[in-house]
Amino acid sequence: MSATEIDFLSFRLEVGFFIISAMVFGMEAIKGFFNHSWKKRTAIEIVVNLFTQLPYNIIQIAVFAGAYAFYVWVSSHFIPWRIENSLFALIMVVLVADFFYYWEHRLAHQIRLLWVQHAVHHSSKQMNVSTAMRVGPFEGVWAMLISTPMLLLGFSPELVVFGMFTVISYQAWIHTELVKTLGPLEIFLNTPSAHRVHHGKASEHQDKNFGGILIVWDRLFGTYQAEHKRPEYGLARDFQSINPLKVCFSEYPDLIKDLKQASTLREFFGYLFYPPGWKPTFINNS
Repeated sequence: MSATEIDFLSFRLEVGFFIISAMVFGMEAIKGFFNHSWKKRTAIEIVVNLFTQLPYNIIQIAVFAGAYAFYVWVSSHFIPWRIENSLFALIMVVLVADFFYYWEHRLAHQIRLLWVQHAVHHSSKQMNVSTAMRVGPFEGVWAMLISTPMLLLGFSPELVVFGMFTVISYQAWIHTELVKTLGPLEIFLNTPSAHRVHHGKASEHQDKNFGGILIVWDRLFGTYQAEHKRPEYGLARDFQSINPLKVCFSEYPDLIKDLKQASTLREFFGYLFYPPGWKPTFINNS
């Protein structure tokens, strides 16, 4: 299987998931129109989601081009072993990419420097397919970095990119309240039900269900939470802005303020790399 064939298959999968997502969004819109559940705020949130996607796409093109060139350089200069491009390799790389995505996602919640970007995705109080487009402009940088070790397993750069894009493309359609449950599939797949929990702002929902395609990683590592009631969506702090710039950078002012008041290097790096909400007193009292 050539790199061109893998790229073409990746494109077809992305288009397929896009069509599924568009169909779900269309059904959401029809249902919202007829039962009057989609009000002015929903329409505004959808527009905001679109506006946050534009800078992400622009930056992602540059990040992807640089990362792919870096992958090719690393693979050709430092990794003599190879996994042959094949159907089996495609299946394996998606599983491995999904595992890496779990940790990428989990760390984005637990490291403040990463959270300032990922918080963009959690800032909406709505849950529909357009919410999947609400992404911090620099999130792709972290995704490309954490996926680099996949090359060490022998996967070619095109396989790594295929796995990453497949995991991301799958997740667009699960941002919905239209699908209540998928029955037995809830055991091992990341579903709309599981992902609604992930977007919940209540303490019982926070830092749960980090999986991309599979929810088994959450079950294995103790971060799974079933949906027992409809979550209330959004950030734990009150955030109401519909200004796309504020949506993209709302976490930065507090981070900069904390960094300015840090009195030691330990505090400075603590504000950057400890979880959101960390304060120096937590360390001093331990």
